[in-house]
Amino acid sequence: MTRRGITSAVAVSAVLLAGVITGCGSSDPATTATSGSGGPSQAQPASAGAERIDSAVQDVLSNYPSTPICNPGGLPIEDEETCQHFWNYMLAWQPLTDAEGGPTLAGAGAGSMIYGGFEGLFPDAGGGRSSHWWGPDICGGNPRGNTTHCKGARPGLLFGKRALVETEDNGDAVKSRVTWALAPGDVTFGNEYFLAYNNGGAGGDQYAFCSTRSGHTSGQWVSCSRTSDDGAQINTAQPAGNNEDYASYGWVLEDYPILIGIRNGISGSTFVVNARPSTAGVAFSTNASTPGITTGNASLKGSSAASSPGLWLAGFRTRTGNGVVSVTGKLMADKPENAGYNGASVVLKADFSQASGETAGARSCKVLAHAALGDQAKCSIVEWVPGGRSAPGVFRVEIQTGS
Repeated sequence: MTRRGITSAVAVSAVLLAGVITGCGSSDPATTATSGSGGPSQAQPASAGAERIDSAVQDVLSNYPSTPICNPGGLPIEDEETCQHFWNYMLAWQPLTDAEGGPTLAGAGAGSMIYGGFEGLFPDAGGGRSSHWWGPDICGGNPRGNTTHCKGARPGLLFGKRALVETEDNGDAVKSRVTWALAPGDVTFGNEYFLAYNNGGAGGDQYAFCSTRSGHTSGQWVSCSRTSDDGAQINTAQPAGNNEDYASYGWVLEDYPILIGIRNGISGSTFVVNARPSTAGVAFSTNASTPGITTGNASLKGSSAASSPGLWLAGFRTRTGNGVVSVTGKLMADKPENAGYNGASVVLKADFSQASGETAGARSCKVLAHAALGDQAKCSIVEWVPGGRSAPGVFRVEIQTGS
């Protein structure tokens, strides 16, 4: 399934935009909210359109690489080869330093993509053979057959860089599997396995896919190319003057960032998150999130100022999972006798999964009914961006007074 490419990072604001909230329900702008129904939170900070993705990083993402022709240079043969090209295009959430604006994304750095090994697979037991050679991109050239070359070596493949693995695949049913350990920032995805098959070169039979392996639970966190979320871009063109059996596979690894932001606009109150967020198909970045929120131990004092700190929950969703996050908490008043909302539950839910193309999932923000007398509270969605590959999905809400 092909998903959309990069969405404009402008839609993913770097600061809290204000909005209005509905009691026991939510208003739901389709994209970034620019106004509410009164109150100081309508005033927009000057930096409301700032990007969460650095412009230099965005330039790399926008320059999507094409798969080169397989032109063997490392193995001492002139036939029966596959060339697997790997690009690290993963984004990583940066440590949270701005409680008002929230975290930003950068290209995944050292240790984000560590080579885990090569396997030649011979399911037909027909005498096929397979060996491999590393291209010069990160570990230098490699003698034929040295399957441990570069395995586990750091810093690994950095953001925007390419690695090449050339593979001999002599045999009708020979397959090649390459393993990478993936960890953007402080989030560990585990291993992803990349399998390529070639028989006959141009006009022959080729296929490829990235995924988990039987008995493993990793392998669902990245898109492998924009032509196929779980496959490679395949190029069967032959080098000039050479019509041997070659095929080239392009793996461009991208992840799916998500972000939840909560602002409390009620002065004299505290919003308390006292339970671990419920998730399905999501992994959180502790460093990029508000301290304690990933374990259910965070709070936020209310403020009626146009700009004020918020609670942030940053992470990634899987490419195939549900991508659902639920956050619950209590709204507590400094002066309970004047607040009908004192002790009321606040429930947020966002479904970042996109089961079909760019279809957005369900999202809601509710302040559950509490005491009938005194000041009431309401909640609304002030930004909803479904997100996608290399484009953060964003769900931001605000708690305010009102009936």
